[in-house]
Amino acid sequence: MRSRAHALAAGFAATALTLSPIALPAWGQGAAPAGDGAAIYNSAGCSGCHGANGEGGLGPSFPGNANLADAAIVASQIINGGGEMPGFGDTLDDAAIAAVATYIRGTWGNTFPPVTAEEVAAARAASAPAAPAAPAP
Repeated sequence: MRSRAHALAAGFAATALTLSPIALPAWGQGAAPAGDGAAIYNSAGCSGCHGANGEGGLGPSFPGNANLADAAIVASQIINGGGEMPGFGDTLDDAAIAAVATYIRGTWGNTFPPVTAEEVAAARAASAPAAPAAPAP
């Protein structure tokens, strides 16, 4: 007989398999409106794994999380995903990712500084695959 923990884990796995890209509002290019970090966090599904109050669950919790100190790492994680987290680089522009990163870094008792769209663009460029070498003449 399977344990309750095993059954819950299987339920999470089944849920993860049914996730598909969601349609997000068009946040525009260049500047997400002030305060949209919370709206994007909720509409993009972040709260489903990280909790409505950042308390964690399937994803890590955010209150007091020292890993949020490095804006580039936070931006890269949102762009590319990792572990169980999907990447949002294909669905969110730099301003929207900056808004979400700023929201999680400055909410729930966290006091890390805001993240700019320029910082996100740099993180995106740093994680982009290298261009293939040109063939020899």
